[in-house]
Amino acid sequence: MRWFTLIPAICAATPAFAAAECYDRIVTATIAAQVPVSLPEPADGSIVMHWPWFVDLVIEKPRGGIERITAQTLRHTYFRRGLRGRWLLRQNSMGSYNARWKADERGARRCARNAPPAQAYLGAENRDALDQRRREGEARYGVRN
Repeated sequence: MRWFTLIPAICAATPAFAAAECYDRIVTATIAAQVPVSLPEPADGSIVMHWPWFVDLVIEKPRGGIERITAQTLRHTYFRRGLRGRWLLRQNSMGSYNARWKADERGARRCARNAPPAQAYLGAENRDALDQRRREGEARYGVRN
């Protein structure tokens, strides 16, 4: 069973990677929930510094109203509870978004309209498998808002 799939450049989460990936949307949103993905211990004893998390965002629409989405992000630890700010969103291969916090905005550019979706930070065989990974993270770490 494959627990996770990461692009090597994403694992490093380097500024060069942040500058290289484009975005589809910039939104102002408040964090509604944060769930780290439960990963198996690396067999080689290495330490994982950044790994996929699920983050539920409440997006404030410019003309009023809200939109709720669940995105994948790469984190080392939790954001401050209820944090509100700008997020860069990139449509991903799982039909949701990869999200980057505004601190990663430097050098970012808007994607071309015909750009294919990015690989999801957390690969899964299907939506049910992705939902199962979230439930495993919730069981191990809980949900923080």
